[in-house]
Amino acid sequence: MTSVRRDGGSYRDPAGYVFYHDGRVYRAIMEHARADYEAVRDIPLVRELIRSGAIAGSRELAPEQARLLAPDAAYVVEHDPVPFISYPYEWPFSLLQRAARFHLDLQLRLLDVGVMLSDATAFNVQFRGSRPVFIDLLSLRPYRDGELWLGHHQFMQQFVHPLLLNALAGVSYNNWYKGNLDGIRRADLVRCLPALKRLSPRVFKQIVLPQMIEAAYREDGSKA
Repeated sequence: MTSVRRDGGSYRDPAGYVFYHDGRVYRAIMEHARADYEAVRDIPLVRELIRSGAIAGSRELAPEQARLLAPDAAYVVEHDPVPFISYPYEWPFSLLQRAARFHLDLQLRLLDVGVMLSDATAFNVQFRGSRPVFIDLLSLRPYRDGELWLGHHQFMQQFVHPLLLNALAGVSYNNWYKGNLDGIRRADLVRCLPALKRLSPRVFKQIVLPQMIEAAYREDGSKA
């Protein structure tokens, strides 16, 4: 259908994509993502998070309508639009901090019912006023027993490192973040931190020590 317009930023996720039609927002869910989507969509907590606005409003289209809009999809979901789209590199410290806490709280609540967030990109959070809302339904999937949080590295780069850069080094993250949409690398953060801040127990354990181990690993030639 010529009136269907795919979102230019919705290209990284092989599980689906966002598109627009007649001023409405839709998400196509591909066949290989069917099982994960079906496993989480009817979980009471997920439905409650959608009703409360913590997760973007979502309504599944009837199969006939879905085929007309996205014939390549297993399902099509209509989302409630967010009135104003903003990006992490535009947010002040307080909003990035609020988005980080929201993301962690959401992950912990979902884990209680066996659901995992498959990534931790800050671009999955938007705001209605000052209230955060999670917009990527396809990031929700069943937790697999014994797995680690695969989004940890992404969460650090896109939330924690920018916040620490500002809080501990007094350096604004906004333009830096805008120039690197993956966030701020740990190595760059360590270089910017004052020496005394690096020795803080939490900072040393979570930031400096992992960077020292990674650097030693690379120098040893064990990793390209």
